[in-house]
Amino acid sequence: MTIYYGEFSTTLGTVLMAATKRGLSLVWLCHSDKPIATQLTEMQSEYPQANWVKDADTLQEYVTQLQDFLSGHCTDFCPRLDVLKGTTFQRDVWDALRQLPVGTTITYQELAERINHPKATRAVANACGSNVLAIAIPCHRVIRHDGILTGYRWGIAWKKRLLAIESNIPYQQALF
Repeated sequence: MTIYYGEFSTTLGTVLMAATKRGLSLVWLCHSDKPIATQLTEMQSEYPQANWVKDADTLQEYVTQLQDFLSGHCTDFCPRLDVLKGTTFQRDVWDALRQLPVGTTITYQELAERINHPKATRAVANACGSNVLAIAIPCHRVIRHDGILTGYRWGIAWKKRLLAIESNIPYQQALF
């Protein structure tokens, strides 16, 4: 399997993206305090058997969509996806998340109920943590039952930024 990848700057920070010919496969939100090379290695470890090819041009369609979304020029980021792994349960969680309207949140419990597994709150949280398609599969919209922001694979700062953008709040105000 060949996966094309690139590193891109957005209004919120650096993003690594990867795709197959069928669709977007990874959106990796980078931490500013960690070398990009380290984060690229982490991203590539998700699919160690793949043939990784650096090719920003192949990803341009997705990058443009993401940049338009983050800058407020469009209302959603719903690219064509090629989800390369995940259990049936994880895919059910991720599919339900893609149905959530921009600017809304849902609790882990509500999401478990929505996919007809009301006792699977922890499994839902684990599915969110396994998601490698940040923003495209909007796990940032899942919150704890008491409204506290917790458990985002790329960190709470990214989660706050994304929720702020979706709520039309200047993200600088939402960081703290």
